[in-house]
Amino acid sequence: MTKAKAKKLKPYKPFASLLKHVHPKSVCAKQKFACAIHRPSDHHMVSWVLHLRETGLVERICPHGIGHPDPDSVAYFNRRGEGAYLGVHGCDGCCTPEPQPKPELKLSEPATTLAAKSALS
Repeated sequence: MTKAKAKKLKPYKPFASLLKHVHPKSVCAKQKFACAIHRPSDHHMVSWVLHLRETGLVERICPHGIGHPDPDSVAYFNRRGEGAYLGVHGCDGCCTPEPQPKPELKLSEPATTLAAKSALS
């Protein structure tokens, strides 16, 4: 029997360079829209692991192991008219960002007083 050759490990490459059938970084650099792979928007899932589906949809894997559609990827398919079903997924709630407190409106006078003044003028 011959000895099996040990498989030589290749050096690490960034995720996008390992993907096949993905546009080069130079293409999305010219666009005004975010790119889920090369230029993601500042959403709360941006640091999660990427997973590319056969459909082309990019998912983000949450800390619980659930795949959530990347908002930039869904937006891309929506712009193409193909995203109607892509946001549907088994969800544990991680893809919903924490609600941000709404700033309080500060009026110098109560709204009823302002309305009464405008009615007189």
